[in-house]
Amino acid sequence: MPLWSFAVGPLSNRPPQFQNQYSLVNEDGFLRLAAISRRVLALPPEILAEIFLFCLPYRGDDPVALNPKDAPLVLCAVCRQWRITALNTPYLWNGFLLLGPPRSHNFSTREAGSLYVDLCRMWLSSARSLPLSLSLRAFQPRKTFHSVLELVISRAHQWREIVLHGGYELSLPVDGKYPLLEKLTIFFLPPAHPTLSFRDAPRLRDVYMPSFTGRIQLPWHQIIKFRIGCDVEDCLEFLRHASNLVDAHLRVKPTYYSSYFDDLVLPNAILLPQLQFLDLSAQWRDGEVLPMALLQYLETPALQRLTLCFEDYDSTDSTCDISPFLSFVSQPSFKLHTLTLSRLPTTVDDLVDCLKAAPTVAQLELQISDHILNLNPLFAKLAGHGDFLPQLESFHISLSGASSIADPSLVLTALEWRCISTPFIRLQYFRFVVYIDDRNPELEDIDDCDIDAINDRKTEEYLKSFKSYALYPVLQVSGTSFSFGEYFLEWRAVHPK
Repeated sequence: MPLWSFAVGPLSNRPPQFQNQYSLVNEDGFLRLAAISRRVLALPPEILAEIFLFCLPYRGDDPVALNPKDAPLVLCAVCRQWRITALNTPYLWNGFLLLGPPRSHNFSTREAGSLYVDLCRMWLSSARSLPLSLSLRAFQPRKTFHSVLELVISRAHQWREIVLHGGYELSLPVDGKYPLLEKLTIFFLPPAHPTLSFRDAPRLRDVYMPSFTGRIQLPWHQIIKFRIGCDVEDCLEFLRHASNLVDAHLRVKPTYYSSYFDDLVLPNAILLPQLQFLDLSAQWRDGEVLPMALLQYLETPALQRLTLCFEDYDSTDSTCDISPFLSFVSQPSFKLHTLTLSRLPTTVDDLVDCLKAAPTVAQLELQISDHILNLNPLFAKLAGHGDFLPQLESFHISLSGASSIADPSLVLTALEWRCISTPFIRLQYFRFVVYIDDRNPELEDIDDCDIDAINDRKTEEYLKSFKSYALYPVLQVSGTSFSFGEYFLEWRAVHPK
């Protein structure tokens, strides 16, 4: 008898239609609990513990919420042996999301709060000395929240990943020690909150702070990944000290006037020798200079991926100065692989100049701003010019508003040259997207059904017109993955990920 058939026998479910080795797995990949035989209950605790780990609900990188219907709590309700095994498996309990006690008709608010605190205490104690991944949001009642907060803070020496959503005071020691902390997320601190120091966190590498404040002290020299929202001066200050930074996502607060940098005492060029991924974003208004202006103060010889996002909340006729970008990508030994320009407020000629200055780019993503009314010069440059983006393998372009700014015939001609005729590197992936934007004044007083009609009438007709050209079926068999699609954009800025 083969070994696998012996293994399936004791683990098999009843009724017979579940008799196969995949019977505990749903179509979506999650384990399900089904009727099991007593022979399963006799499995050694070590095997059960391994199986229990696969029962934990998967939430990506986020800790799971305390839910009695999910593992590990539901495993404790099966039988005494499973409860003992689960409680003696610390890896089931070293990460969770604290959202407060659920509403209950069976308990008063005080009773529910007390039970929730006891549950959190049991959960933390079951993790024993393992590193903890915790996420804490403020909740009601406040007394229960502060009791849970005290429990979380009492385990600060075990934090590996901590998410503090903010809005409450953290009674952390001034000279606190965090020997296991690797990832820190703090959304915001209340006004006049005492200074928090994480300088004694030798493993801290990843920090996320949507609203940066100098009241949080960090070991800048050891940070390799940083995602923050800040003003210009704070941005330059921590970049000057974060010499080992590898991945930086910076949302810079607007300056509101073009002479801002003339009044600011700036350091010499900031060298970031390890930086590989840089994402800069800022709101664009008349007279604004961000995020482009920051580039002129950075030296990043190892940079591989650059993203510039202009959050275009106010449509204007003014354009930004591209000279900082041209200087930035002209650094010696600079070999940029991936470039994303989102709503760059410039002309099509300046856009072409930006791309011409980055010949090593292999992956390009463009979200065209309303400032550009004619994209044909860009596609004309893509056809037959071997010195223009010679390494290009992937190209994603999206348009907002009128799709007629790009001639289908010219787009397909450029694709044919890039995918078939070019003697250089061929384009492997192309995506063309048109967004319908309800910020258009023409759509302000139109209900959703009429907007859908406009979407169908204009955008879909335009995109379908590509198929009427003789080049389209030729490209379909070229081996390049390409698509033409549409999205409806609500009142929000859309930024490439």
